[in-house]
Amino acid sequence: MEKLAHLWRTLVMENPMNIETTRFRRKFLSFSTSRGANATVLILVCLAYGMLSLSIISSKGNVSPDIVVYLQTALFTILAPALLHGSIAGERERRSWDFLLVAPITHAQIVVGKFLGACAIMLVVVLAGLIPAAIAGLTHDPAYSNLGIFAFVEMEGISITYAMCVFAVTLFFSARVKRPMAALGTVYGLLVVTLLGLPAVLSVGIGSSKVEADTLMFLNPFIAESKLAEPSNISGLPAYLFGLPHVLLYLGLSIVVLAWTSKTLVFAENDVKFLPKGHRGASGN
Repeated sequence: MEKLAHLWRTLVMENPMNIETTRFRRKFLSFSTSRGANATVLILVCLAYGMLSLSIISSKGNVSPDIVVYLQTALFTILAPALLHGSIAGERERRSWDFLLVAPITHAQIVVGKFLGACAIMLVVVLAGLIPAAIAGLTHDPAYSNLGIFAFVEMEGISITYAMCVFAVTLFFSARVKRPMAALGTVYGLLVVTLLGLPAVLSVGIGSSKVEADTLMFLNPFIAESKLAEPSNISGLPAYLFGLPHVLLYLGLSIVVLAWTSKTLVFAENDVKFLPKGHRGASGN
């Protein structure tokens, strides 16, 4: 417990890199004209948010709260890599990485600080999404959805921890490459394969083995959320416990990937990239 308390204090409470939270807020939640592209995207997001809220109000109970969680998860899938793809690779490109490395902070503090900065933006999205979700929950017709409060909380838990996992993976690849766009392309490619490619292949190749298909698609948050929205599709675990393994797995993966990133933070400076030191081919150069 003492060690955990020390980690919490040094990595979260007293982390000098907590300034990243302010930087993320100014960069991604500011309408400043000096950041034209970000301001434009933020305006479009706000307009879409307003249209969503108005459509739920005018739907007269035809919209279920689970729709809001699906949209939130889709938004995290698109925005999470965009928030962090340049967090480390961008520092290298701007020639500010060396100054950060010689600062009186640990590699773990650098990684966790950038991760928490992105999580602060995620929290804003979640809090904003609770408003239309509450409107839908209070007005929706049970004929369109029977989603209970426990299922909704579990869906939110899956969505939030999935976003945290994508943040961690994006940081990992940003630490492994020298160009931000390379990290962005790699993470988006991985998400496309995991969320779209794998289910498409499995739907054709493993139609007869439901257990095997469910196991291989366990990491797909949309499938897990859809099952929570329709409890009749859940088998094995009670409906109120179904989302717990997903949440724990996403959290565990996030911690492992963040730890791996911090342990090998300067690994990408070598020419070997993902290969171990000394493994430079037959020539040994």
